[in-house]
Amino acid sequence: MEDINNIYFNLLKQNLGTKVESISLYCPKLTPSGNAIPYSLASEELLNSFNVTSYTDIKNDSHVLDRPMNLNVIKMQAGLGSSVKRSDIVEKFAHRKNLGAKGTDLFLPVDGEFKSISELQLLQAISLEDEECIGQVTYTNLVNDETQDVVEQDWSKSYSSQETYEEKFASSPKLCRGEDVFQKKMPTIGEDGELTTERMAPAGHGFVGVNALLNVFNNHEANNITIIGNGEDLNSTPETPLLKWVAKNKIPVTMITTTKTKDDLKGGQISLLKSGEKNFLTIVEKAQAEESNQLKYFEELGLRDGDREALFNTNIVVINEAALREKFSLLKETELESFLQAIAPDVISNVKEQDGKKFTQLESALGSVMLNLDRHFRANFDEKMVSIVNVSPEDREGFFIPIKKREDYDRLTNEYVVSVENYRVFKK
Repeated sequence: MEDINNIYFNLLKQNLGTKVESISLYCPKLTPSGNAIPYSLASEELLNSFNVTSYTDIKNDSHVLDRPMNLNVIKMQAGLGSSVKRSDIVEKFAHRKNLGAKGTDLFLPVDGEFKSISELQLLQAISLEDEECIGQVTYTNLVNDETQDVVEQDWSKSYSSQETYEEKFASSPKLCRGEDVFQKKMPTIGEDGELTTERMAPAGHGFVGVNALLNVFNNHEANNITIIGNGEDLNSTPETPLLKWVAKNKIPVTMITTTKTKDDLKGGQISLLKSGEKNFLTIVEKAQAEESNQLKYFEELGLRDGDREALFNTNIVVINEAALREKFSLLKETELESFLQAIAPDVISNVKEQDGKKFTQLESALGSVMLNLDRHFRANFDEKMVSIVNVSPEDREGFFIPIKKREDYDRLTNEYVVSVENYRVFKK
């Protein structure tokens, strides 16, 4: 089969210039005809269309599974994340000057020494061996040419005085090192409107989503619970009650959101898009609100008296491969090309400057891939493929402690500790 990087980039090129539906947020007074209905304002009649479950209703479920779950944990390490200033940390703890991924470059104190978050991710995967509801754990990294070598170094570090992480995974019947998913840099669009290799850049997290869905489409034996999360967030592997819920209820795809707070004014919110006679899930982003002159309204949604909670996207996705394969049977004789067109993500045009010239990077979001899959199945089979699990403010940090800027990391080191039992982060 053609290289997944080329497949993905061709999808972006095909969708470039395709007009994404204009978004106008529904407002009872000012825009009653708005085509995007935020969850915070949806009528009781429409709530079922969102397919939302509260984590509060899941976390205390003591259900025992018929058989253990096999997990495939994918951590996204395919970018430098240069907005997090950390050269001093890299020199002090990693004894190098070049940046790797955020996960390899940010260190947290644990058990008397500082370890990189990416190494702590390996320890966390190893700790899952002790969970009775979990069978095999496959650990996989998404990398690119800037991060691959640094991420690889974790495997040769000492897990114990007798073995490295590589050896620990190789010797354990419940642990498996997955083959890294390599994301190539892709051409950009120059000022003349033509593709150029003068600036090459990664093409967004939509890549890992397309790759994960394509693996299930092509593999009739796929039966893992695949978890996609940020490499620098130790809590981006969901707690086991949620994973058991996904397995027990045969949920094909789960996107995790958290109740919007005043710190989330700029982030994407789950809404329902009215399109003809059908309603589809969408994520309304800040840029779309600005385009429709509704930015202030967008920022206030879910925080006003009388509003229902607003659902803020965390970029964590859980795929139940067996349940997804079962739904894919509805596609019958669908060819690969048609399937790819169905899940093709919306294109984000990201303009960057280099050597005094402007280049447009073609990118897409992980959520866009999953919601386009959901849209295809809703439109053609009246099936909801994506379930939303919303995490309350009380449980939020058990899932989501992102590091978007240096201040986030400094706060993490000052106010949080790493558990030596499961290597998750919790407040002091």
